[in-house]
Amino acid sequence: EKTFKDTIDGAKYVQAEYLSDSYFTLDGKIIEGRENIRPMDDDSINKLSLYEGRFPASKDECVALTFSSTSNIIKIGSSIYINNEEKKVVGFVNDPFYLCSNGDATNVGDGNLDVVTYFDEKFFPDMNYSVLRIVYHDSYRLNSFSSDYSKYINEKINLVSQGKQQMISKRLEDIKSTIRDEATKAVKENIIQSLKDIGVSTEEIANIIDGILA
Repeated sequence: EKTFKDTIDGAKYVQAEYLSDSYFTLDGKIIEGRENIRPMDDDSINKLSLYEGRFPASKDECVALTFSSTSNIIKIGSSIYINNEEKKVVGFVNDPFYLCSNGDATNVGDGNLDVVTYFDEKFFPDMNYSVLRIVYHDSYRLNSFSSDYSKYINEKINLVSQGKQQMISKRLEDIKSTIRDEATKAVKENIIQSLKDIGVSTEEIANIIDGILA
């Protein structure tokens, strides 16, 4: 099935990720954390480099951004609870997306992240993504500090936003259609049961239903 990320013109790479900030529980304490489900392949955008430990081998394992270890909050082997589910930290990684060692800002708690966790997308086949990272074929030709680059990126953002709205509209229509189909099915089942209750034969019921749906 074609998804929104497959419709982006001019894209060399499109990487879908799930990213969410929330409260985690560690050793009975509430901390501010970020959950990031993403590819961990060598050719992924913002490739993660292993600093210590290993990469996750299941959906219940994660790695943490290195700044998390410098605060002595997280250690390899630590258990973090996210949405009441236990996740084991098996390693630390560096992520080129984060340019400073202080982590990142968040709208959760005091505004400072205590930990960024990463999960391998291959263990989440039904993942709903919330972030798209895009590399365009001709973007390397421009200086990222130039006005031409800013103009180029803004044009791409506008195109992606328009495509997003079109996909949202299509998805809403799909949902409405499903609701109508389910409602029709429920009404049909109620009619059939009511006819059975008053002793109408199976053949007569079929004729009545055919007439209603014709």
